[in-house]
Amino acid sequence: MSLEFEKLNKNYAPDPNITVPSGVMDGDNLTLTFPLNYFIYKQFKDGDQGKIIFKDCLMYRIGSPNDEGFFIDPKNPGRMKNNSRWNYTDFPELEFHNFYIVKNSDWQTSFGPDVIVNKQLKDKIKDPENLNHYLCFMKEGTFECIARSYEEEIPTKALEKHTKDVEFLRWSTTGSVILIVVGKMIKISPLNTILQFAGVILGGWAFYKIFKPNFKSVPKWPLYIIAFLLLFFIGFIVFYELYFRDRLN
Repeated sequence: MSLEFEKLNKNYAPDPNITVPSGVMDGDNLTLTFPLNYFIYKQFKDGDQGKIIFKDCLMYRIGSPNDEGFFIDPKNPGRMKNNSRWNYTDFPELEFHNFYIVKNSDWQTSFGPDVIVNKQLKDKIKDPENLNHYLCFMKEGTFECIARSYEEEIPTKALEKHTKDVEFLRWSTTGSVILIVVGKMIKISPLNTILQFAGVILGGWAFYKIFKPNFKSVPKWPLYIIAFLLLFFIGFIVFYELYFRDRLN
């Protein structure tokens, strides 16, 4: 049977710039620690750490490929070395900086080089066929292990904030579109103009909420000027609709 891969990380990913795989054994469990990607996942901030705890870890390895070696053609590697079986040519469905469980794995015969085996656990395990093969791609190397199960430890507050942000984005963008469409359909002035600009403001607020973390390094005064000009323009349009449009016509 061919290998199949199920992506495990749903609302997070390791930092794509500085991540080096780091695993620590504690008894029969192994903890993989990594900085979180706060560029794409706005619920995290610089320095936030994620953990994956692999329960009953029988064996693991940390090594090739890194993010460059993964895309090297195994038939023409050049100077770049990739001692593992994982590469984009043979497994184009895999995406770097993600975690997977490998289904239909043949790990008992072809796990990979430089394997570290938990010898004490090896003597106790009587059902190796019930263990899972986990694969974690990071910038400076790949981590994979054989374990019974895994447990994620991602900052709870960050995930809660992410859920709230997704809900806000959903309702704000929907409301923005509805206000603009209804404003165009209604022929009553100035109600139509007010509704359309309310939709624009709501959409702009959603945009700000999404990209707010990126505004921290931007000087504040240009934002204040833009906000003032926007409010002045909206006020002028409403004032025009209320007092001058009918008179001019």
